[in-house]
Amino acid sequence: MKTHSTLLSLLFTILLICSCDRQTSDDHQEVFQQLMKEHLNGASFNLGVSMTVFAPKVGINWTGVCGFNDLKKKEPLEINRPFRIASVTKTFVAATILRMEEETMLHLSDPITQYIDSSYINLLVNDGYEPHKISISHCLTHTSGLFNYAQGGRSYLDKVVDDPHHKWDRRQQLEHAMEFGSAVGQPGEVFHYSDTGYILLGHIIEQITGQHYGVAMRKLLAFDQLQLDHTWLEYYEQPGDNIPEELFRYNRGEDFSHFDASVDLFGGGGLISSTSDLAVFLQALFNDEVFDRPETLQHMLSEVSYGEDYDPATDKKFLDYRKGLYRISLYGMDGYMHSGFWGTVILHIPDLKATIAIDTLNGSTDRLIKKVVWYLKNLKSAN
Repeated sequence: MKTHSTLLSLLFTILLICSCDRQTSDDHQEVFQQLMKEHLNGASFNLGVSMTVFAPKVGINWTGVCGFNDLKKKEPLEINRPFRIASVTKTFVAATILRMEEETMLHLSDPITQYIDSSYINLLVNDGYEPHKISISHCLTHTSGLFNYAQGGRSYLDKVVDDPHHKWDRRQQLEHAMEFGSAVGQPGEVFHYSDTGYILLGHIIEQITGQHYGVAMRKLLAFDQLQLDHTWLEYYEQPGDNIPEELFRYNRGEDFSHFDASVDLFGGGGLISSTSDLAVFLQALFNDEVFDRPETLQHMLSEVSYGEDYDPATDKKFLDYRKGLYRISLYGMDGYMHSGFWGTVILHIPDLKATIAIDTLNGSTDRLIKKVVWYLKNLKSAN
């Protein structure tokens, strides 16, 4: 009798902490729920996972969650609870810049000096940069040579940890990049992931449109038409009615939720969203619902050229970054993805016409997303 009671209790707990939107067949739901449960059981510090899988060719439009909202593990994770997406914001910023080129507001070959504030230009020049040689395209593709203020060393993280409530601004972050690092290469010569370039892109959007970049982004990327109701720029926009409170954010079991949002707000990060909104946006991006012209997406995904003396194969930090998206290869298929510091990843596989968005409260997504792609590939083959 005791064993029977224990089994019932376990079953109830599993049903409580794992839930889904029922828009997909029961077989697929069971597979995705099981993959999420396995992911939580196999990862240290992992608390909860949200996932959306959109593969219309095989009839899948599914969102589910498994696990808990926070370290206390008292409340099950809810579907569509929003979260800080960190660097996944870069995909939105890049798409906004490309939309602005479609609207002839700028050209990607334009030097950043054509648009950025003169005080920013002076900061760059005084640190030995030649900003007139840095183009918008260089910033988009992480080939600007700009030192990464956010990840170029522990100095920025140490400052953030020491004073988590400090309100940063874009200028302070640019000053930090100048103080704690130097140019990592000539513009266009080498790959070097740089949040510094993306905060300047956020600034350029504001300078040209005369609006805060969150407002400009919402308009240019048609957030409202796409019904991205759970997506907004923190601080500068307010969530809509009846939107759940945003999720806690952890790193290796430590709570970073109370850190001021300005730590990562001005173009390298800043958006709050949900897995379903992220999947809707990425699927729309690859299906001619964001850009006016198909060639704009092709331009976004085009391969980047580097200097003659630079061999990416010998650079351990090299990532095949295009404009706001990485190109990766999974099971012989091209994929385009971006990840964020707190455990968010978005991925589109053109061969499958499928989009996946995953968020974990505190953990990696690599194994889970590979298992989902493998499942979708075999599903397509079977059909």
